[in-house]
Amino acid sequence: MLKSNIFKYFFVARENIPRDVGFSLYDQYHLSWLCLIALFIVIISIRYKSSQEAKKKFFRKILGSVILLSEVYYQAVLIITRQFNINYLPLHLCGISIFLCFFDSIRPKDSVREFLYCLGLPGALSALLFPNWVVYPVLNFASINSFVVHGLIIAYPVMIMSSGEFFPDYKRLPKCFMILINIAIPIYFFNKIFDTNFLFINTPSDGSPLVALETWLGNPGYILGMFVLVFICWGILYTPVLIKNLHIRHIRKRELRELAEEIY
Repeated sequence: MLKSNIFKYFFVARENIPRDVGFSLYDQYHLSWLCLIALFIVIISIRYKSSQEAKKKFFRKILGSVILLSEVYYQAVLIITRQFNINYLPLHLCGISIFLCFFDSIRPKDSVREFLYCLGLPGALSALLFPNWVVYPVLNFASINSFVVHGLIIAYPVMIMSSGEFFPDYKRLPKCFMILINIAIPIYFFNKIFDTNFLFINTPSDGSPLVALETWLGNPGYILGMFVLVFICWGILYTPVLIKNLHIRHIRKRELRELAEEIY
């Protein structure tokens, strides 16, 4: 009987979940997931970095496939249990990142990796820090899947960067920004037509800093605040990159100067 009660809401979607059965932000359950995800990313990055090139290629394909199959599983459960509706389409930033991770695992491309680093990674991290799936109980397929998928979306670019296969370049940011705009505009109108909230550009995600931005700037004024947050995130993500570039240039100049002194 107890076991039955524990799994009572395992395959139940958001709309059918009663109140007060979910978890709380930064409770033991939430913090445990964050710690497990962080540990997984460290281990997988170390393992990937020490692998041979053939194994790295295979590993990327496995990880990209797992990320995609996690979304397939999520959608399949919703469809089979007849709980699917248009709001569950993978049109959020993290949903788009799922397909980009899979695409890159098959055909690596720096522009895709840049997008995953500058937008996919901070988007997934924000989702983990301020999950909008707190309404779900601890043992629920959607809650578990959400933690897993968002963790893997972070793990993928971090893993590739740790091996030196990809190095972020701020010069690609304008292109990534334009891609984001080109995605956001049609989704904005899609939201208006079908009463959805993909990319959270119609209403803020519950429990996120966007709620405070809406209070200060109103709606749709908070969207401007979203772009400010994007630029702040980029400053955090790319400042170490710029520092490293300057350090590399300084070393190269010193080496060239020492070589010139030896020649003359």
